[in-house]
Amino acid sequence: MNRVDWNGLDAAQREAVLTRPLAAQAPEVTRTVAAMLADVRARGGEAVREYTRRFDGADFDGADVDGADVDGAGPGRFRVGADEFAEAAAGLPAALRDAIDEAAARIERFHRDGMGTPYAVDTADGVRCERILRPIGQVGLYVPAGTA
Repeated sequence: MNRVDWNGLDAAQREAVLTRPLAAQAPEVTRTVAAMLADVRARGGEAVREYTRRFDGADFDGADVDGADVDGAGPGRFRVGADEFAEAAAGLPAALRDAIDEAAARIERFHRDGMGTPYAVDTADGVRCERILRPIGQVGLYVPAGTA
């Protein structure tokens, strides 16, 4: 973690602190990521397996993701099953398991309390704007190693 004494910085130093790293701004990064996303759209799970092997050193050759249905009921999909979670949890020291459970409960409470409530506002005659909260059934997230 970098600690910065904001009051001790001059204008140029403050600008440098607030500027994203050059790699994040570089057009070639954007082009490379766009090409990777297009590859995943075109080749599906095979492309994901290749990128995972390349960037993370993880081998998912046995995972059948291409034929699985969207809701995850099919085989594979890089999904960790309940039995695998249970086995992994059993291998953790009790204190670590308890700490993870406590952290998860705190995170859930923070986000649940911050959700707000649905509401509706009539902004003009015949115009009603609503805030509707709907949970998402499933979400997939891939965070590669690095500075994500």
